[in-house]
Amino acid sequence: MTTGKKSLYLLISLIVIVSGYFFLFFGNVIGKNNNRLFTEIGLENNLNEHYMTIESWIYDPVSKKMEVVFDIENKSYDGKDNYLCSAISRKYNNISAEVIVNTRDILVIHLSNVPKNFGEISLRIYYDEQTEIEPLKVYTNEDVVEIADNISVKTTNQYYIERNERLISKYSIENENYIAEIDMLNTKIENATISISDLQNQFGYKTDAELKEIESKIISIQSEIATYEKDVNMYNLMIEENTNRITNCTMENELLRSEQ
Repeated sequence: MTTGKKSLYLLISLIVIVSGYFFLFFGNVIGKNNNRLFTEIGLENNLNEHYMTIESWIYDPVSKKMEVVFDIENKSYDGKDNYLCSAISRKYNNISAEVIVNTRDILVIHLSNVPKNFGEISLRIYYDEQTEIEPLKVYTNEDVVEIADNISVKTTNQYYIERNERLISKYSIENENYIAEIDMLNTKIENATISISDLQNQFGYKTDAELKEIESKIISIQSEIATYEKDVNMYNLMIEENTNRITNCTMENELLRSEQ
C-alpha cells in the first residue's frame, strides 16, 4: 500500500471512530451545520434514571434571558429530586443559570446575560449534592431557540397548569390515534367475518380433503379475528385510562386556578 493510500485509510478510520464517539455521547443531540448543537424539544433525556424532557426553551433577546422548562420522571426512586445547574458558552463566560422552580415533576431554569449572538449554549444539570454521576448536558443555539417577547417568573401553580394542559393535549392526540386504530381493526374484523361466511358457503359437495382445507382456513381467520378483538379491547382500555387522566388534569387545573 502506498503512503498516500495509507494516509487516506487512516483518515477514514479516524472519522469513523470519532463519529461513533459523537453519537455515543451525544445520542440525543443534533448537529447544526456540523458546529452548533441542540437538543430536541420533547425528547426524553436520562440523568441516571431521572428522565427529563425539555418542554420549552425560549429566549428574550431584549432582557437577555432564557427559560428552560423540563418535565421530570424519577424512575430511580432514589429520593433525589433537587437539582443544580450551570451554563457554558463557547463565546461568553458570564452567562448565569438559576433554578426557579424545582418539584418532583417540574424543573424550570432561567439563564441571564445571554447576548443576541450567543452562538451555542450547553446547560448542565446536577444533583444538589456531590456525586460521581456525570451531569445531564442539553444544548441550544441561536438558530433554533424559540424567541419570546417576555420572560417573567411564574408561580409554581402556573407551571403546573401549563404542564397539565400539555398532558391533556398529549392524551387527546393519543386517544384520536387509538380510535383510528380501532376503526381499522373493526374493518379487518368485518372483512374477515365476510371471508368466513364465503368459506362456509363452499361446504357443499366437497371432498374430505377440501373440507379440511376450508376448515383450516376458517380456524386461521377466526384466530386473526380473536387477535383483532384483543387489540380493540386493549385500545379501549387505553382510551379509558387517558380519559381518566384528562379528567384528573382538568380537575387539578381548576383547583390550581382557584388557588391563584
